Amino acid sequence: MELFRELGFWVFDAYNGSQALEIVAAGRPPIDCMFVDIRMPGMSGTELARIVRDRHPEVKVVLTTGYHLEQKPDLPMVAKPWQLDQIRRVLGTGGGTAH
Repeated sequence: MELFRELGFWVFDAYNGSQALEIVAAGRPPIDCMFVDIRMPGMSGTELARIVRDRHPEVKVVLTTGYHLEQKPDLPMVAKPWQLDQIRRVLGTGGGTAH
């Protein structure tokens, strides 16, 4: 997550999708972007992304994975290992609040 801090983002970690939803719903500070692994405990990253898009359309959601996917999701995605240029392209170089 240091990579995101270097880009000027505040970073909040969540262990699972439920915790991530709580952080976004709290709205303090407002979350601009979520960087979500596709594989995570409780619910998949794509499930979390769909819920966030429905409830908080102002939050940009970017997915990540280290696995080969047969079907690509309809959201921005960055493959692992992350490269700074990839992150900059998908998020832009400005600061904000990332999750």
